[in-house]
Amino acid sequence: MRTETGKAVLLSEYRVPDYLVERVDLDVRLHAHETEVTARLLVKPNPAGRPGAPLRFDGDGLTVLGVWLNGAALDESEASMSADELIVFSPPQQAFTLETRTKIDPSG
Repeated sequence: MRTETGKAVLLSEYRVPDYLVERVDLDVRLHAHETEVTARLLVKPNPAGRPGAPLRFDGDGLTVLGVWLNGAALDESEASMSADELIVFSPPQQAFTLETRTKIDPSG
């Protein structure tokens, strides 16, 4: 878990999101030293956003077990997956399903 203070985001720096998340389904499996979370998101491009922009999600100390776009597994050429960030380089420009499976240690 992070202990440093995050950078403040000013209202003047705000811009509309490039993608809209219309639905979220979570499957959370809790254990003392390991929690596995499967998230299924229905995502669509925001007409007011930047067309073709990468899709970005922040994380915090996650172990990425897998990422699927419309049921197909993504690899390093299609997405960057780290403990603190997920970037899908070229998401579809129509509605799509993004599924992620991650693991964290809730005791740490």
